[in-house]
Amino acid sequence: MHVQNGLLQDYLTFALPRAGSTLHDSFAPKLLYATFNQDYVCFAIGTQTSFRKFNSDTYKEKMRREFKDGGIGIVAMLYRSNYLVLVGGGCNPRFPLNKVMLCEDANSKIIAQLEFRSDVLNV
Repeated sequence: MHVQNGLLQDYLTFALPRAGSTLHDSFAPKLLYATFNQDYVCFAIGTQTSFRKFNSDTYKEKMRREFKDGGIGIVAMLYRSNYLVLVGGGCNPRFPLNKVMLCEDANSKIIAQLEFRSDVLNV
């Protein structure tokens, strides 16, 4: 995983449990996946309960989708477009581990899906 300007490291430090953490800290989302888009202008993360998109240059959260019923193990962006690729993950996956979901995030709609015989490891 490529870390640019320490931004992703800042999020990882916040999201991952630390030794001696308090009960309140345990409510932080558990990071499952993190990746930059093709030109490193944005990055996306998948957690046990959500996925999020961030700007890299001026560190800012662009969007967030929270789920009550599952996590996102793989998330990938297509440059700065509204298209995302999602695969379920974590203890309670939002989608089957063998399906790749193409999502248009402006309308929160899944526009296509690909199903495979085995679990998807990367996109």
